[in-house]
Amino acid sequence: PIKLTFFGEAYNTMAFPNPVSNYFSVNSQEYTNLKLYNFEGKLLLERDNASAKRIDVSDLYNGIYLLELENKVGLKRHEKIIINN
Repeated sequence: PIKLTFFGEAYNTMAFPNPVSNYFSVNSQEYTNLKLYNFEGKLLLERDNASAKRIDVSDLYNGIYLLELENKVGLKRHEKIIINN
């Protein structure tokens, strides 16, 4: 995974690989619920308990999507996902 630092805090990407081709996985035991949106805000995919599972996106068009990950207490993280099937 890619590691970035913002304001002194490490930020590890949760989804890999990125760009995605057909499938991606979530690299977290903490963030288990996932939603995938297009940039018009339309919810395209929703999964509970998604950690360590392959998420199939082979039916989606190439482009940039917004991935929302949520943990058990409601804390959310967002990442851009590039799909290149």
